[in-house]
Amino acid sequence: ASDVTIVEAGPPATIQPPHIMRHPLKPGWALADAEVARAVDAASRTVSGVRVRAGECDVATEGQAYAFIAAPALRDILRGRARALGCGFAASATDADLARADLVIIADGAQSALRAQGDAFTTTITPSKTRHAFFDVELASDKLEFWFRRMPWGIVHAMLAPSGASSTLFVETTQAVVSAAGLAEADTADVAHLCDEMFAGE
Repeated sequence: ASDVTIVEAGPPATIQPPHIMRHPLKPGWALADAEVARAVDAASRTVSGVRVRAGECDVATEGQAYAFIAAPALRDILRGRARALGCGFAASATDADLARADLVIIADGAQSALRAQGDAFTTTITPSKTRHAFFDVELASDKLEFWFRRMPWGIVHAMLAPSGASSTLFVETTQAVVSAAGLAEADTADVAHLCDEMFAGE
C-alpha cells in the first residue's frame, strides 16, 4: 500500500473554466473507477445539437450529445472518492515533504504554489496568441451555442455552455484584436462591459 497526500494549496493563480465539457469526439471520461463514473454522470447535464449565430446567419443541428459538469462539482466528487480510499489532505507541503516523496504530481497549473517552491518543478510558459474570458450568465439553452461578432477591430468568438437555468460563456479572440480594441491593459470590469455590449442581443 502507498500513502497518498493531496496538497490543496489554495485556488490556482490562473482563471479556470467553471464547466468542463465532453463532446462527440471525446464521448467518455474514460474513468476506471465505476463509482466516480456514476457520480460524474449524475452531476452532468446533457444537451443535444449545436446552434451557430454569425451576423444574419442562425443555423442549428440535432443529434450530437454534449455533456457539461461544473468544475467545483467534479472536484467535490474526486475529493470525496479520494478520502474514501484513504488519501490524506494537506494545505501545504515543505521542500522536505517533496524530497521524501517517491512520486510528485503537480496538477494545478504552471503558476502553482508548489511549482514555485523549487527548481525541480519549474516549467516554461509560452505567451498565447489568443485571449479568453469566462462568465457565468443567467441564460438557459438546450444546445451548445457558438456566437461570432465582427467588430471594427476584428472577430470575437463566444461559446455558450448550457447548464440548467444558467450557463457558462467562453469569450475568445486574438491578442491583436484585444490590442486594437484598446483592452491590452484593461481590467476585468472593462472586459466584462465590452462583452455585455457585444452580446447584448443574445
